[in-house]
Amino acid sequence: MTARTILITGGNGGLGLAMARAFLDDPAAHRVFLGVRSRREAAAALDAELVYAIVPRRSLARMLQKQARRKAGEELAREQWATAADLEAAVEKRAAEWLLVRPRALWDDKAILPTRRLRSRKPVPAPVPAPFRPQPDAT
Repeated sequence: MTARTILITGGNGGLGLAMARAFLDDPAAHRVFLGVRSRREAAAALDAELVYAIVPRRSLARMLQKQARRKAGEELAREQWATAADLEAAVEKRAAEWLLVRPRALWDDKAILPTRRLRSRKPVPAPVPAPFRPQPDAT
């Protein structure tokens, strides 16, 4: 059975609201559209909650990855790279750092990713081989 489509003008109150409630008692049989002055008033009259939602076209993970790449690309574009492949590898690495360290700041244009300072270590000298000294024959 297909649902009947019903358009009710003046659904904020009075007869229009009463008709809407009657048709909504059997939602499988009726699709009800209300012509109202205010969505909030209509929701209140129907004892419902008005909810606005933004529904992304892509998954959240994909949106974060795209934004992290954009942010990393902007940061690294100021530097000079030997090849485009080097730049792309650096962008991927920096994007991964953004996602790991500060994903909430990806849409903040003034946010920067702190650079990790490695402890400076004194270079360890390579062992120097002992000079070759031939051993005297024991004969």
